Parts: sequence; C-alpha cells; structure tokens
Amino acid sequence: MATGTIYSSRLFAQQGVDVPTVAFTVPSSQVFVVRDIGCYVGAVDFTSSLIFKDLEDSVAWLSFGVDLGQSRSFQWTGRQAFEAGQSLLVVPDAHPWDVRITGYRLT
Repeated sequence: MATGTIYSSRLFAQQGVDVPTVAFTVPSSQVFVVRDIGCYVGAVDFTSSLIFKDLEDSVAWLSFGVDLGQSRSFQWTGRQAFEAGQSLLVVPDAHPWDVRITGYRLT
C-alpha cells in the first residue's frame, strides 16, 4: 500500500470539555492552521453553546449552539491561522462537549 504525504494532523481531541480549555499553544517558529473542527453534545437539559476564540485577543471566530433536549453534531471546515505563542481556547457553556480539531503544523 502506497502512502502519501499527510497534510493534516490532530491538534486537539477531548471528550467532555466542560470548562474553558486551551486546545493548543503554538510553539515558537511554527504556525498552526486549523482546517476542521468536529464536535458533539448529548441531549441537554438547557440551551448550551460552544465558542472557539483566540486566547490572547479574546476574539471569538466560531460558535455552535443547541436547544433544550437536543443532541447534535457539528462540523466546520475552513482555515484559521495561529502564529507562534497564540492559543486556541474552547469555551463550553453549561454542558460538556466532545471536540476534535485537525489542521496543519507549519515550520
């Protein structure tokens, strides 16, 4: 079986993110490009949301929300670049979420 170049790798994966969590901090002399985010939340007892933001600037650039009693999966595909020293913060609101983030590590 031939293997090709792998362009994406897992940058973060955690089950049950229930408090604000730093998904990653980019090491010096590198750039991370987030390409895909997948997340899941089980049936909630109240409205809940999940926000992704740049930790240093506190700039939110993506959010998902779910209403009472729903169980949902969400998928985002795009490109968001994080430079050396920057961190991606995952902020759940009142309910645990499963989160997986993939992308590129550039040097």
